[in-house]
Amino acid sequence: MSVFVRPLTRADEPAWRALWRAYLAFYETKLPEEVYAASFARLTDPAVDDYHGLLALDDEHGGDQGVRAVGLAHYIFHRHGWQIADVTYLQDLYVAPEARGT
Repeated sequence: MSVFVRPLTRADEPAWRALWRAYLAFYETKLPEEVYAASFARLTDPAVDDYHGLLALDDEHGGDQGVRAVGLAHYIFHRHGWQIADVTYLQDLYVAPEARGT
């Protein structure tokens, strides 16, 4: 499996939703639609500079579809009380079961 990671784009919403749904199911959690919509909008809004999303894509096993999304990560930049520079907080990380370990 050849996996590459890139920033989330607005065109990724269906793939992101499928992975996000699986992530939440792992934690036995359900969220209302407005949370899905608001989270994705924030993650892909160029004006938001502290909340970001990444998508991991498999370019070998996507079948006729080309690439398929196999993972996601959400991270936040924020200030820190012990140093001057901002720090990165990894908020969410999910990898589809078939892609784990790659």
